[in-house]
Amino acid sequence: MDITDFYGLGSAPIVTGIVELVKQSLPELDSRWWPVASLAVGVLLNVAIGTGALARPLPEAILNGVLAGLAASGFYSYIKTYLRG
Repeated sequence: MDITDFYGLGSAPIVTGIVELVKQSLPELDSRWWPVASLAVGVLLNVAIGTGALARPLPEAILNGVLAGLAASGFYSYIKTYLRG
């Protein structure tokens, strides 16, 4: 096991940032779609990184993307709740 085994979860903050940029660009989009957008961005990002730079199998990259997307949407919910006090 090496450090590249954890590339999926390491991309969760990047996924959060990308989804937040999309939110600011498309404020009229209903908020129920943001978790789906988070999953999509997580999968796309991890497939690009995993199958490209790290030469990982596609199913592994997809699974890591799903985990990153779920982690990113949970992270965003936590931060939003924390900042509201």
